[in-house]
Amino acid sequence: MNRLHLFEFEDKKWFPDVLRKGTTDFLSFIFSKTNRYAPVVPLIKEVLEKEDTNHIIDLCSGAGGGIVNMQRDLEKSLGKKVKVTLTDKYPNKQAFDSLKSSYDEIDVINTSIDATNVPN
Repeated sequence: MNRLHLFEFEDKKWFPDVLRKGTTDFLSFIFSKTNRYAPVVPLIKEVLEKEDTNHIIDLCSGAGGGIVNMQRDLEKSLGKKVKVTLTDKYPNKQAFDSLKSSYDEIDVINTSIDATNVPN
């Protein structure tokens, strides 16, 4: 199968902000309720152990959907706290700030971070 070079509408500068927020909020709801990240927890755990860290910087976080479940599962699996920093090219600041205020181990960067050009 050949690779398809696709894009997400909400990652386009011209996409209306109200639709972008609605899209990321909807995806956040789905990912939070279905725990879609559960299958990758063992892989992320392996990387955290190999790199001897407990900090994840999540690029393209959208509204942060599912990150609380993933963080909880990683903490249970590792037996220690896991800090997560959320970033996005168009951060959903309201969702980010809500997560940050509700969870001690979640931090956010509310300025634009482009995953194709991550600053040092």
